[in-house]
Amino acid sequence: MARRISGRFNGCTATQGRHVMNNNGFSLIELVITVVIIAVLFGLALPSFNQSMQSTRVRSTASALVDSLHLARTMAVTKSHRVTIRPFPEWSLGWQIFVDANEDGLLSPLEAEISQHHVASGVRVEPDMTKNTYISYAGSGETQQLTGGMFGGTIRVCPTGENSDGIVITISMTGRVRTAKTQPGDCIPS
Repeated sequence: MARRISGRFNGCTATQGRHVMNNNGFSLIELVITVVIIAVLFGLALPSFNQSMQSTRVRSTASALVDSLHLARTMAVTKSHRVTIRPFPEWSLGWQIFVDANEDGLLSPLEAEISQHHVASGVRVEPDMTKNTYISYAGSGETQQLTGGMFGGTIRVCPTGENSDGIVITISMTGRVRTAKTQPGDCIPS
């Protein structure tokens, strides 16, 4: 007859001459299944996260441009002098705001730069034809061409490389600014 040994030694239980390990961890199969489930969930969430980040960049850029337009208009009225917003060198890279003392639409060494803004990557800023080179506010707060005529127009802020929602900024001839979501097809990549 076999002798029964009962006792505990280093996490093992000895029963009738055999050592049985206590199972306190995960098996390899359980671990692999858990990793696969996490990878699938991450793969499903990543496109949504990227779209959310892109949307945030577009909204942030549009907000910065609207703030810049408000600042330029306010400074023009406060200083009773023309204030211009000009891209450097294109709107999708950013813009600068300056007091345009000589009213030529260019920042000269003797003119004061008020502010500048750089656009985040993945965003494109597309002005209509009248706004390609500058937006200028007269001392009255109205948008004004360098030749003296009033103008208004729109600027689209869209994500690059995809047809997705963007924001259209409308500038009236009186200098007021309003924003709206773009219509389907307005942000088709060029």
